[in-house]
Amino acid sequence: MNYFLDQTLINNIFEKSLIIISLAGLFLYVRTIIIQKKFKFPDEKKMEIDKVIVIEKFESKILENIENKNKVKKMKKKALCNNINMNKKCGNFDNKTACTSVECCVWAKNKKGASSCIPGDIDGPQMKKDAKLINYDEYYYLDNEIKKI
Repeated sequence: MNYFLDQTLINNIFEKSLIIISLAGLFLYVRTIIIQKKFKFPDEKKMEIDKVIVIEKFESKILENIENKNKVKKMKKKALCNNINMNKKCGNFDNKTACTSVECCVWAKNKKGASSCIPGDIDGPQMKKDAKLINYDEYYYLDNEIKKI
């Protein structure tokens, strides 16, 4: 006879039912212990912002690689050294360090000691005389002193 419920199927159902009942009993036992011991879960605390700390990444000149330096130089040249109002752009630099940080300006000095930032390159200033028509004696290009005769 072929029965729908044979003995192996009944045994499988019984085994699985015992496992389910055992797990339910375990959870009930744990719940009972929690209630008896009056265990309390921590309340959810409201978080408040005490301080805001901003961390900025600063790049050191020592750690810059050659590729980054070339990119910076190209950006500076495109933005500043485009031959439009160069006298005004270079004139905005009031010290030698700032002036010699770009490739299109030089820090020029005359015999009387007057110095200023003017347009120029490694070959020297574009204008050979200052506003008072005094020749420049020396100039600095990219922080290197180049004497002129």
